[in-house]
This record gives sequence, C-alpha cells and structure tokens, in this order.
Amino acid sequence: MKTISLIRSFAFLSFLLCGAIQSIAENIEVDGVYYDYGSDFAWVTGCTDDVTDINIPEIITLEDEGYTFSLPVRYIENGAFRFKNNIQSAVINSKYIYEEAFYGCTGLETLIIGNESNSGIIIYDHAFTYCTGLKTVNLGKSVRSLRVGAFGFCMSLEDLMLSEGLKTIGSEAFGFCVSLTTIDFPSTLETIGNSAFGADSSLVSVTFPAGLKEIGDMAFALCYSLHSIDIPRTVTKIGNSAFGGCYNLSAITVEPGNYYYDSRDNCNAIIEKASKTLIAGCINTVIPNTVINIADNAFNRVGFESIIIPNSVVNIGEYAFYKCDRANDIKIGTSVKIIGNNAFRDCSNLRSLKLERSVEEIHMGAFMGCPLEVVTSLNPSPPRCNRDKWNDDDMFDWAYGGCLYVPKGCKEAYLENYGDDNNCHWYRFYEIKEIDFRADVNDDGEVNIADINAVIDMILSDKFKTRGDVNNDGDVNIADINAIIDSIFKG
Repeated sequence: MKTISLIRSFAFLSFLLCGAIQSIAENIEVDGVYYDYGSDFAWVTGCTDDVTDINIPEIITLEDEGYTFSLPVRYIENGAFRFKNNIQSAVINSKYIYEEAFYGCTGLETLIIGNESNSGIIIYDHAFTYCTGLKTVNLGKSVRSLRVGAFGFCMSLEDLMLSEGLKTIGSEAFGFCVSLTTIDFPSTLETIGNSAFGADSSLVSVTFPAGLKEIGDMAFALCYSLHSIDIPRTVTKIGNSAFGGCYNLSAITVEPGNYYYDSRDNCNAIIEKASKTLIAGCINTVIPNTVINIADNAFNRVGFESIIIPNSVVNIGEYAFYKCDRANDIKIGTSVKIIGNNAFRDCSNLRSLKLERSVEEIHMGAFMGCPLEVVTSLNPSPPRCNRDKWNDDDMFDWAYGGCLYVPKGCKEAYLENYGDDNNCHWYRFYEIKEIDFRADVNDDGEVNIADINAVIDMILSDKFKTRGDVNNDGDVNIADINAIIDSIFKG
C-alpha cells in the first residue's frame, strides 16, 4: 500500500509539468457514497441517486489512480445529501456533520451516529432539518454537541436516544418534533438552548440531569402535553418563557439548594431569588406574597381557572397571562403599578377585573380580546396608557364593550382620557358608571344590602377590617352601616 503523500506529490508534479488545472481525487465512490480527500483526511461530498442505506465509517479505504489508502473521515460537507429522498437509513461516524448535510431527506427513517471510537462528534446547524420521515435517532457516546436546528421539524421522530458524553443541545435542535413523547437526558448534559424542544406538542415528561446548568429562552415553549418539571439545584440560568404555553403543566418544583431559583412555600412556580420575580407558573400555582414581579410570559397560555396576584406584586410583564383562556377569575393586588403589553390579552373567559388605585400604566393591548363585562377602577384619575410607539388604534380595543365602574366624580376624566398621548379607549365601554367604592365593602362592584351584611359580620366577629371602615374614622361600627345606606340612597 502506498501513502497519500506520494499520491499528492505525484499529482502536483503532473500539474506543473502539464500546465493544466485539474481536480485531484474528486468524488471517489464507495458503496454509493462520494468522497474527496486531502493529505490527512477524507470527507463526504454526496451520494448516488439510487443508494438507500448510507454507511460512513470512521476510517475509509479509497482507491484512486491505482493507489489504495485509508484515511479518517473528517466531515460530511454542507448539503452533501440535501433532498436525497432515496436515503432510508444512515450510520455515521465522521467527526463533523456540517450544515444541512441531510436537510429535507424525507425518506430517512433510521439514524445512528457515533457508535465507534471517534470522539467529539459535532452535528452542525440544520443537519437533519425537515427529515420528516425520521422515526429513530440513536446518538452514541461520541456525540458532544448538537447545533442550531439539528433535528428541527423531524415530525415523525418517536424514539430518541441521547448517550453519555453529550454536553450541549443547541437552539431549536428538536423544535417541532411533534411525535416525541419522552426524553431521557444523559448526565453529562449542561446546556439546553433556546427553543430546543419548542412546540413538541406530544412531549409528556422530561427528567433533567443533576448537572444541568442552563435552560434557554422558550426551551420547552408550547409543549402542550407536558405535565411536570423538576429543576435541579445546579441550574444557574432559566431563559424567558422557558416553559411558556405549556397549557397542561400542573406541577413545578426547584430542587432545594439551588442558589438562583426556588419554589418557596410549595408554590408550584419558579421564583428568581435575586429579583423576587416569578418566571414560570402552572395550573396549580399559588403566587407567594414575597413576589414583586411577574415575568414576561410567566403564565403564557397556562390553563388555570383562577388566580390571586398578591399585594406584594408591583409589575406584571408582557404577555404574562396571554391566552389563559380558561381563566375566569383573576384578582389583581393593591400594589400593581404597571401592566405590560398584552399582559391579559385574549383571556377569552375573563369577564370581570378590578384595577386598583396603585395602577399607573397600562401598556399596549393589555386586555385586548377580553370580553370584560365589569372593569372596576379605584383610580380617581385614569392610569396612563403607554402607546409604546404603536399607532394602530385597534391595539387598544381591549374592552370589547362591558361596563366600567369609576369613583364618584371621575366619569368625565375617563371619557376625556383618550387623546393622542393617552389612548386607552375608555369610551369603548358601552357604559361608564360612578360608584362610591368605600361603600363596596364586599368588593362585588355594587353597593347594596350585601355590603351592610358584610359590615355587620365584621362588627359581630369583633375583627377590625380596613375595608369595613366606610367613613374612615378608624373603627367599624354602626356609623359605617349608615354611610352605606346613605350611599345607596344617593345612587
């Protein structure tokens, strides 16, 4: 057997003598796969149109111009098998699988990568994207990293084996793998990228390894079938909306000892300790009264029916409760100042809401698509509505009819508060009514006999409650009942 260095030397000498530019060792076929080579390694360039089973070894034996030699297979070049729908199975042991190597190979059903001695195999961006017929993937212990969209839109993928040695799952790596139901992560995994398993709608359960460090933005967003998650103590970063849109998520825990996050008081949520921000909630979340902020997308599309936002909360982020379409009762605490863009948008069963005196800003589309019949405001002057540089008036069409209750003497302020700088469209409510909120002891949006009964209960139980102090004299007694009666008679 002669060495490759002799082959290249001979070829180069021929080139100088003949003065001709010619390709050296171009597309050598072995079992239907084309290879090219250099002095130290070979690489894959494509395949014949009729090959159905691809086998790429760690070391390939080639024949060229009468010479036989063996070289390690370094990589599969970009797009080498792109749209080769004749391929049904592939066994791969090259060091690198480059961008779009098997992109759109819809006939591919079975894939095995890295089951020989090779180490550090990297699967690059979109290498197997849109392999829509792919059902089984076995990534051996040699595979270290999956890059962006490596297996995105492999919509038939059911059986996924991730072996020890894998450290990184890149962004969108398994996005829209809608047939994937379970994942068994190896103990070596450290990073799950942005949208890595986004929209895997059949995914029922995941078990994170003890050494996991990062979960990216929207990593498991729109995994509608996911029921529970347990965050290990090693996790240092959880991205925005990591579990957003997990409609049926019912249990969330953070392992005790995590320095950055917790699930205090068995709240069924993830709380970022430093900022006291709730970043992910579920159907059974009870928001602790130590939370100050509700993060963007924290309850995005979560299927709860009712929730109480405690008085400790100051800010409600963008899309925080977006499309919570089962929600029919949301109580906003007395300290909320800012309600972010689209915070409660399309909560299609939300029919009543109270905006407390503390509310200062209501951002774009905060309640758009909510069929609110009663919106109670304790603000003597309307909250400022932040246009956020949007000029589309429909973005503020958030009331869709309904009755707005405002404090006595404030109706005109709300009617006038829809100019170019404060376009809240309060006038879209079919009716604006004034009411004495101090007399509405039981918080039902009306002043009537029920409020008198509520005060009587407070007097008889000898438990002072600020809400019952209608006349604001520091005591709950018969004088407060008279104040309610006076309010009823004066309308």
